Amino acid sequence: MQSQAQSITIKHKLDVPLTFGEKEIKTLTIRRPTSGDLRGVKLIDVLQMDVDAHAALLPRICDEIVDTQFVYKLDIADLSRVISKTVNFFKPSQGAPS
Repeated sequence: MQSQAQSITIKHKLDVPLTFGEKEIKTLTIRRPTSGDLRGVKLIDVLQMDVDAHAALLPRICDEIVDTQFVYKLDIADLSRVISKTVNFFKPSQGAPS
């Protein structure tokens, strides 16, 4: 059974689509990370928007099958928006106790 946190997803339409294998990827569907997705990744690096940390994390949380090298090939505008959207998952939701 999926928890509500696991089912939260966002879509990002790439300004510059990329080819992965034989498939052109125009949109990334990114789901809210779970604790297990963060194994081997320092949370502080993710929150500081470190590219290497996100290159490790994004393949784990994208519905599309991508790898670290795919993340490194993203256009800088796409990369910065995808990283920003991913970091937003770590903000408390409205109404959550502080």
